[in-house]
Amino acid sequence: MNGSRFLQERDPQTYLRGVRMMDSLAFLDPGFSAAGGTIADGGYRRFEGRDLRVLLVTAPGATAMEALVDPASGLVRFARDSAGANVFEYRDYRRIPGGLTVPFYELRNGTTVERYAARSVDAAALPKPSGIGVRVQGRFEPVPLDAGFRTPVVPCRVGNVTVRCLVDSGNSGLAMSTELARRIGAPQVGAFTVTGIGAYVTGVVRAGGLAVGNAEFGPANYVVLRDIHDLGYDVVLGADFFAATTVTLDARGVSLGEVAPSNPAARVALSFAGFVPIAPVELGTLPTHLAVDTGDESAVNVSGDVLSAHPGLFRVTGTRKVVGVGGNAVEQTGTIDRMRIGDLVVTEQDIAATPALRGIAPGHLGMGFLGTFVTFFDYANAAMTLTAP
Repeated sequence: MNGSRFLQERDPQTYLRGVRMMDSLAFLDPGFSAAGGTIADGGYRRFEGRDLRVLLVTAPGATAMEALVDPASGLVRFARDSAGANVFEYRDYRRIPGGLTVPFYELRNGTTVERYAARSVDAAALPKPSGIGVRVQGRFEPVPLDAGFRTPVVPCRVGNVTVRCLVDSGNSGLAMSTELARRIGAPQVGAFTVTGIGAYVTGVVRAGGLAVGNAEFGPANYVVLRDIHDLGYDVVLGADFFAATTVTLDARGVSLGEVAPSNPAARVALSFAGFVPIAPVELGTLPTHLAVDTGDESAVNVSGDVLSAHPGLFRVTGTRKVVGVGGNAVEQTGTIDRMRIGDLVVTEQDIAATPALRGIAPGHLGMGFLGTFVTFFDYANAAMTLTAP
């Protein structure tokens, strides 16, 4: 969303890589084969009333794709994944400065995906992503947590408006409320599909500098969330915030730029999926991976599918209503006998199962657990440490 740098994700998004390989015509680059890509002749196929030449395209880390080429023009008219589940169609080819002929209109299974007003070649090398950046005036002082919340909420400023911000490692970028976006007149620059307990399509806006304590972050893109203002805060500080510097959460509040503790109770190697940190965890005897989610009040929260597949995972003793992005749900609560993260073993840990939980991991490790430690996040080194307070 904002060009923040992350280590390789656990999920290499092979399908997306295959689609982008087609969309960008990257497989026609002279260096494609040198990088391990292959193009094989698939003969001719009658498709959409035309005889088209089929090229079978593969690349490391990408789903194999078929490019269907019009033999008269030499242009790629369609692309299909190897299973044929999706058909991408390219129309309105135009020649642009630099000598390339590219499509200005793309459809997937007959539905518009992208339509361009203008396309051009940037002769400069693509810059390395740098994220939103951070500048601290003097020494950063911890920003106290708002005692009225069970998750880390702190004051911050966006566009010179002071609001409450949720420090949320479970968010894949940055977000602001519909109310704040309107108040500061943030221009819309895109669209985004939000998923949580529910899902909906919303806008992406551009806003000026963000300030947390005496730390200032650069202008950034924010996903607009329609349901957070009523929860008591107007900004969500997610992956772009965490990637800009180290972040420590403890009783003092939120601290930035500190170094890792020397004698932690647990040092955990993180991976990333959808720009959200994922930690290896053992729940009883079940090895799994949980999203580290400081925006979740629960200690441990798994999807209803996990509990259905492992009905003896924990003792269900009650239920409670939870509210999240996109909706609400009733989850089952209880206690699990044993949980392990890194070298740390915890017994009699609170746990819940949420039937409608949707996300990039089978569950969450939330503030009900993380808040009992000093939690240190170091995204640059894909690490989290937990230290006794």
